[in-house]
Amino acid sequence: MDMTTRPTLQHFLSDTKHGPYVSLYMSWPENTSVEALRLRFKNMVKHTKSVMTETYPETDFSAYAAELEPYEQDPTFWQTCETNGFGMLTNGAQTYVTPMYEEVDEVAMVTDMPQILPLMLDEATATDFDILALNADSIQLYHNHGHQVRPISLPDDAPQTLKGTLGTEIRGGETNSVSQGGGRVTHHGHNEKSAEKASDQRRFYQAVDQYVLANHSNPHKMPLVLMGLAENVAVFREISKNHHLLPKLAVVKSPANLDFVELDDLLTPVRDTLRDRRRQNFAEIIENARGNDSYTDHLEEVVQAAAAGRIAILFVQAGARIHARLEGTQIERDSINAQHANLLNDLADIVLSHGGQVELLTEAYLPVEVGAMVRYA
Repeated sequence: MDMTTRPTLQHFLSDTKHGPYVSLYMSWPENTSVEALRLRFKNMVKHTKSVMTETYPETDFSAYAAELEPYEQDPTFWQTCETNGFGMLTNGAQTYVTPMYEEVDEVAMVTDMPQILPLMLDEATATDFDILALNADSIQLYHNHGHQVRPISLPDDAPQTLKGTLGTEIRGGETNSVSQGGGRVTHHGHNEKSAEKASDQRRFYQAVDQYVLANHSNPHKMPLVLMGLAENVAVFREISKNHHLLPKLAVVKSPANLDFVELDDLLTPVRDTLRDRRRQNFAEIIENARGNDSYTDHLEEVVQAAAAGRIAILFVQAGARIHARLEGTQIERDSINAQHANLLNDLADIVLSHGGQVELLTEAYLPVEVGAMVRYA
């Protein structure tokens, strides 16, 4: 079973118009045996069967079991995952499975609409950026997603080393004298030699900058973070034309001989900084929307705007839950189905279906459970 099975989430949400849906989210702790993971999953499926019997007695669970049990039975599904967990949504006919790059709370729910807020939270907290590790005469490119950092394999013609890039055009190599003819030899001085090496490094970095911009930063629109000794970072910043290069954010550490554990630790402050910047950006968006009367955090107003397709951005407090569901434009709280549901998730589903955006923020940035920036204020 592939962790990223088709259909995509967009196709799944557009193709599966009718529930009920089973939503499963499961963490993937390190050093947990395959059998322990499979047992947890099996118990979660049993729980959803019990909930469906109670809340949707007219629905036959066997179709859902047929979608879910192959994952429990497939040992390779549990052996090959390198992320922190997974999410799984099914309506008994189609199933969407995705890795979770951040730690996820365990969820096993049966609801009218698929529970997508954990996916939104994973997207909101995951950080995507490239890392260009600089030595004076060589480079390595990495990509970070969530807490996962992996090397990017570069083709042979990429500028990976100074010698391989400049070849015979190296000016500051080992030779430190130049023949002047007639048996005369002129020796380079120390300052001249250093200047030639510095020139070689700049020309090498210019080739690297052009290659990374054309082949990675521009096509993928990915932020670029530098790693290296302070002097190498300074040289690269001076010559770089890459507008995706993040200013004032770098890992000032030689990348030579780093293993992945050390690299991962060094990237933690970068991830935290990028998360804080993103949250602060949305906090400013909310304040600006308040100023032009296009923001509301009154639940009834948010519901009406969502139903009318007027929400540009729905803001949900991470971890918040309102035990209720929507019936048309009305909030229903009393049924057993409502007690198992999360109204905030229903709102997120509706906003996405109308082409809106859903953002999850911590309580420090969003003290209320839900708010919305509304179109056509």
